[in-house]
Amino acid sequence: YQRRVHGTDRMIRNCEFQIDFCKETLDPDLPRYREQLRDLHVRRGDLAGAVHCLQKRGDDRCLQFVPHEEALRASGLDFDSPLLEMHEDVVDRRAKALQRRQQFMARDKQELVDKEVADLETLSSSAKQARLAGGLSALNSFSPMYSALI
Repeated sequence: YQRRVHGTDRMIRNCEFQIDFCKETLDPDLPRYREQLRDLHVRRGDLAGAVHCLQKRGDDRCLQFVPHEEALRASGLDFDSPLLEMHEDVVDRRAKALQRRQQFMARDKQELVDKEVADLETLSSSAKQARLAGGLSALNSFSPMYSALI
């Protein structure tokens, strides 16, 4: 549920940006975006309530286990607390998810840089060809100069 809350927060920020952008561009869909923002705020409130209930339920369960844990320790048994194991598992999963996200972001950034390099090389070669040809005919159609000069 926490992931859903974070996703909803991200959608709220995007919607708020869209509303601000609509004011600048005079987008006629401004009322629709405002309605969507209201719905997202309601959804976020519901999700936050569900997260709070689940956390409270988990805390109650932990408190119920404390006397048993103390009795086991008092009897001399050596064991790992299930709460500690759960916490370590959550931390491990979050660390793995973060590592995967970093890998994907690094790959995406590299792909963007590679694409930009390829585009610049293409534009550069088009400009060189146009200079050698002495005219605009050699400029590539996706060159910014081509559309500005025609």
